[in-house]
Amino acid sequence: MDSKKISNKDFHEWLKNGGTAPLSCQRNGYNHAFVRFPKDKDFVYVFAQSAYHGNSVIRGDVFDFCGMYYIPEGLMYCEDRRISDLVEDWEYDNARSTGVLHDQYVSQFQESVENVIRPISDKLMSEELTDLYYRNQLSRIRERNAMELSAMAYFKGQTDEDIIYECEYESEQWNEESLLEYVRDRAAYLQKEVVCYIGDRKQRIIYELKKNEVLRQTFKELMENTEHPYHKMKQLTDAINVSKAKTVTVTINKCGEEFRFKTSAEHLKGLRTYYSAYYMAAPDRREFEKLFGNGADYTVEDIREVTYGRRILYEYEPPVQSESENNIEEPQGLTMDM
Repeated sequence: MDSKKISNKDFHEWLKNGGTAPLSCQRNGYNHAFVRFPKDKDFVYVFAQSAYHGNSVIRGDVFDFCGMYYIPEGLMYCEDRRISDLVEDWEYDNARSTGVLHDQYVSQFQESVENVIRPISDKLMSEELTDLYYRNQLSRIRERNAMELSAMAYFKGQTDEDIIYECEYESEQWNEESLLEYVRDRAAYLQKEVVCYIGDRKQRIIYELKKNEVLRQTFKELMENTEHPYHKMKQLTDAINVSKAKTVTVTINKCGEEFRFKTSAEHLKGLRTYYSAYYMAAPDRREFEKLFGNGADYTVEDIREVTYGRRILYEYEPPVQSESENNIEEPQGLTMDM
C-alpha cells in the first residue's frame, strides 16, 4: 500500500538542514527520492528520482531538476510540479517560475528605462546624433517612411501625443548566475542593468527621440490633410470592423470605367498601396481582368462605394473640378537666344 506524502514541515526542514541524505516516499507504486545540492550559502538545488523498484536512490537512474530553494525567503523557485504531488499542503506557484520571473523583469526594466528617459528627452534631443548608422536611419525615416509610420499610429487610434519614447528592450532568458543575482536582490540587479543599458545605447536612444519628433510633426500634417488617401483607408477599415462583414460589394471607377464586384472584406482593411483582384469572386475577377488587363489592381481612390447587404458602409465622391481648374494652361518652356 502507498505511504503518505512527505509532510510539509519535514520537507522544509530537510531543505534547510538536510545535508546529503536523500528524502524518500512511496506513492503510486513508485519510490520517489529527493536529493539536495547546496549551490552556495543562499541556494539549494533540488533533484528527484522516481523508480519502480527499491526504496531509496537507485544507481544508474536519472535525476531530474525539481527546483531551487532560496534559504533567506524559505521559498522554492523554478519548481517542478512533482513537489506538490509528493509533499503535503505544497501549492505549486507559477509566479516563481523562470519564465514568469523573466517576463516580470523585462516589464519592470522597460518601465524603469522609460521613467529615466522621458523626463530628460528634451535635453537628449538637443545632443548631436554622431553615429553614422542612426543618422542614415533618421534620414531614411524623414524621406521615405515618416508618413506611413504616422498612419500606423493613426490606425491604432493614437494621436501625436501618444508618439513617445518606448524602451524596446527584449532580453534572452537568464543564464544561471543572472537568475541567482536577480532573486537575491531584484531592485539592485534591475538598477545595475538599467544604468548599463542606457550608457551603452545612448546614441540609439537619441535616434529614437529624434525619430519620434519627426513622426509627431508628420502626424500633424496628416491630420491637416483630410484628403490624404490614408483617411479614406481608415474610414473604410473602421466601417468594415463595425459591420463584421466577411464579403462586401465594391463599386469602383477606374480609368473612367465603373465596375461592381464582390470581394473579401478583410482585404480592404488597413494600409494598402493597392488592392488585389485575387480576392474578388471568380466571375468578377475574370470580368475585371477583361476590362483592365491581367495583373491589374485598384486603389482606395478608385473606390466609390462599399456595401454589405443593403447597408452602405463607405462611399466617396471625388470633388468636381471647377471649369477654371480644368482650363489651366500648361506652362510654356523657356527659350534662350543664342
